[in-house]
Amino acid sequence: MAACFVSVIDDAHRFHSAHEVESYLGWVPSEDTTGGRRRLGAISKHGNRYLRALLVQAAWSLWRTADPGDPLRQWSDAVAERRGNRVAVIALARRTAGVLWAMWRDGHVYDPAPLAKSQAQGVRRAAQTLEFQAVALERAASKRHFGRRSICSSSPEVTTN
Repeated sequence: MAACFVSVIDDAHRFHSAHEVESYLGWVPSEDTTGGRRRLGAISKHGNRYLRALLVQAAWSLWRTADPGDPLRQWSDAVAERRGNRVAVIALARRTAGVLWAMWRDGHVYDPAPLAKSQAQGVRRAAQTLEFQAVALERAASKRHFGRRSICSSSPEVTTN
């Protein structure tokens, strides 16, 4: 697979980001835009079909046999929980292509620690955003609550004889 990856990508430095590599391989949504309306569809599948197939097979292998503590495995398990196994494997193949490109570009071997650290920062940032939204909603609810009179207290009581 490595020889195929190198032969298809040709030069790691011609891409500026992992997303460009993933796009080159056809792992981006297809788009139909007209008249101010934007529709995103399934993945475009433009690019080298053989390399995509190899990366999908590698992703299945990673997903089934990788250490459960590996950040890529944990990420793909979370995707599988939300979207299903097949979507998770394709997402893992796409991410694997980006990791392979970064390893080739930088001349490093795979180290899960930086990936785990960046995922932890992302989760922390998402939690902070949710906390901020919760506080804002509580403030909005309290302003609304104090600004209105209760319907029950302002209505006259009806007595029956």
